[in-house]
Amino acid sequence: VGLFRWQRANGGFGVAPAATAFETALALRALHAAGLAADTRTLAAEAHLQSTQRVDGSWDGSVAATAEAVLV
Repeated sequence: VGLFRWQRANGGFGVAPAATAFETALALRALHAAGLAADTRTLAAEAHLQSTQRVDGSWDGSVAATAEAVLV
């Protein structure tokens, strides 16, 4: 899947040098829909997303990022 070229070393996804919760969540939804939920790269992205959740329950302090992350 070409989507993996956007995966960063920390497991997250993003087109900028750093992964974002929003882009990681969108990528995870696509990877799950493609039947790649068990792929180790997908699991790494899930771990990254879980590790970036804030104490207040949000991701990046963003309603959009949090909404996408919750849908994963």
